Amino acid sequence: METAQILTELLNERARIDRIIKAIREAESDGQASVASVSKPANKTKKHVSEEARKKIAETQRQRWAKQKREKAEQQRPSAVPASSTEVIPPGLRSEEAV
Repeated sequence: METAQILTELLNERARIDRIIKAIREAESDGQASVASVSKPANKTKKHVSEEARKKIAETQRQRWAKQKREKAEQQRPSAVPASSTEVIPPGLRSEEAV
């Protein structure tokens, strides 16, 4: 990058900063805002989760999914009705135990 181009970029940046400072000062003098409300919010630090905790969370979620799957399968399954109450066996074919 040439020196002239670097100087131009720095001057543009300086002009931008001067405009921001001017806007803040005008807002304060008008009583509209304070410096804190005009500035950027502080960067929040990202929370890091250990590998062990990630594995525990993943296993717990898999257990929840398995439970949901079981419950859904139970709801879709027809209710258990004893076969003897629904089967019609002609009298000549009945065994002595069924009678």
